[in-house]
Amino acid sequence: MTGRLWNALKNRQDMLGLARNALLLAMIVRVHFGLGALPEGRLDLYSKCVDTLLEHWTKAKDLAESPIERSVKHGFLARLAFDMQKDAGTGMGESVELRIGRPDLSRRLREFLRTNCPKAIGQVDEIIDRLHQRDAILVADGSGGFGFVHRSFQEYFAACYMAAELSYPEFDALVAEDRQGWNETLYLAVARTGHRPRRQEIVIGLLKRSKVEFAWEAIRAARGVDPWLESLAGFLLGFYNSSQRPDARACADCCGDHPRTLDILAGLFDRETREGPALAGAVALADLLAERGDSGAAALLEAFSREADGLEVGMVPVAGGRFPYGEKNKSVDVPAFEIDRTPVTNEQFSRMVPGHLRLLPKEFAGPRQPVVVVNLYEAELFARWRGCRLPTEEEWEKAASWDAELGRKRKYPWGDEFDSAKCNTKEAKIGRTTDVGSYPLGRSAVGCDDMAGNVWEWTQPGSVRGGSWFSSSDLAACGRRGDCEPYFRNLPIGFRCART
Repeated sequence: MTGRLWNALKNRQDMLGLARNALLLAMIVRVHFGLGALPEGRLDLYSKCVDTLLEHWTKAKDLAESPIERSVKHGFLARLAFDMQKDAGTGMGESVELRIGRPDLSRRLREFLRTNCPKAIGQVDEIIDRLHQRDAILVADGSGGFGFVHRSFQEYFAACYMAAELSYPEFDALVAEDRQGWNETLYLAVARTGHRPRRQEIVIGLLKRSKVEFAWEAIRAARGVDPWLESLAGFLLGFYNSSQRPDARACADCCGDHPRTLDILAGLFDRETREGPALAGAVALADLLAERGDSGAAALLEAFSREADGLEVGMVPVAGGRFPYGEKNKSVDVPAFEIDRTPVTNEQFSRMVPGHLRLLPKEFAGPRQPVVVVNLYEAELFARWRGCRLPTEEEWEKAASWDAELGRKRKYPWGDEFDSAKCNTKEAKIGRTTDVGSYPLGRSAVGCDDMAGNVWEWTQPGSVRGGSWFSSSDLAACGRRGDCEPYFRNLPIGFRCART
C-alpha cells in the first residue's frame, strides 16, 4: 500500500510538493488509505485534507468540540484567505507565503462572528488558538504573525470564497485584472463553482481574453464543461504547446455550428487583448468557417487583413538558380524570391499584436530590436498578414551566403573568417539583442543584415537558422541549422519574411 502511494505521488507533481510538509504528508497518507487511491484532482485532495484538519483530526485525537461549527470555521478561513490575497495586491508572488498579525486576525474573526455566529464572539482568542494549535490550519511564525499551514490551502480557501460569494461580474473582473500569483486560486475557484453554466461563462470569458492556457487549466480542474468548449480550448492550446499543427478541421466540425464560437473568435481577434498563438489558432479556425460560408468569420478575417495596410518593410531580391546548400554543400535549385533586409522588429510585430511587448524584458523591447518570444505559428501568421510567408531553409541560406559575383558560397554572410565586430553573437558580450541593421559590415552579398547572430530565425518547415546574441560563432555560420519545437517562444528566436 505504501509503495502504491509513493508511485501515485511520483506521477502527481501537483501533490508531490505538498508531501514535503510533514503534516500534509500525514493527511495525504490518511486520504490515500481511506480512499484506496489519491483523488483525481487537486481540488478533491484539498477538500479531503481540510475535512481531516477541521473535523476528523480532532475526532482521531479525542479533542474537545470546537466553539464554532465546522461550516463557520470553513467560512471564516475562506473569507480570510481571499481578503489576505486581495490585500497583498502586487505582493502576491508565485511563492509568497502571506502573513497576518494577531490583532488584525482577531478583528477580522470578531467581525465575521458578529454576522455568522454571534454567540462565539467572546471566544475569539480560543478559536484562534484552536485553529493554530489543534486544527493546524493556521501556523504562527514566531513574531506574532499567522499564516496558512501551506500556500496551497490558502489558495484553496480563497477559491472556496470566490466560488460561493462572488457574483459573475465580480469574478470576471478579478480574472481580467490578471493579478500576479492568483492563477492556482482562480483555477480552483472555477472548479469549485457548482453552477455549470456559470463555470462555462467563466471559461468562455477567459478564452475571449486570449487567456487560453489559463482557460485550459480551469477546464482540467473543473472536469465539467460542454464538449464543444473543451474542443475549442484544446485546439487553441495546441498553438502554445503542440509539436504538430493543431487540427482546425476537427475543431470546426465539433464547435463550428455552436452559437458562441463566433463570439469567442471575435474576442480572440480583439486588438486590446489578443495574443499571438491564440490569434494564430483563431485565424486558422476562422479560415475554415469562412470556407463553409460563415459570413461572421469572413468579416473578422477581412478586418484583420486590413490592419496591415501601410506597414513599411524593406525587402531585397535574390536571383534564382542553383547553389551549394547546407554543411554538405548539396546542389539545390532555388527560384527567384524576395526576403526582408532585416528581421521583423518589435515595432512591426506590435502592429499585429499590440500587447506582445508585455512579454519581453525591457532590454529586449526596443522598437528597432528584432521581435523575440514568437513561436513558429505566430511567425507564419505575421508573414501571411503582411502578404508574405516564411523563407524556406534553402532560401534563407542562399540569401545569407551566396556571392553571385564570385559564384561561391561564404561561410559567414560577410566572408569565410569570423569577425565579432560584424555581428551580435556570444563573442560580442552584449548579452541581448541589438537594433536591426547595427552591423552593416556584416551584411550578406545580396544585402541582408543580421543573418549571423542577433536572433535565430524561423524558416519553413520549422527549423531555425543564423545563431543569436546568446550563441557562439560556430552556430552563426550560414550552413548551420537548429531544430526547434514549433511552439517554442524563446528570447533568442525571431524571424524575417519572404515572398515569391
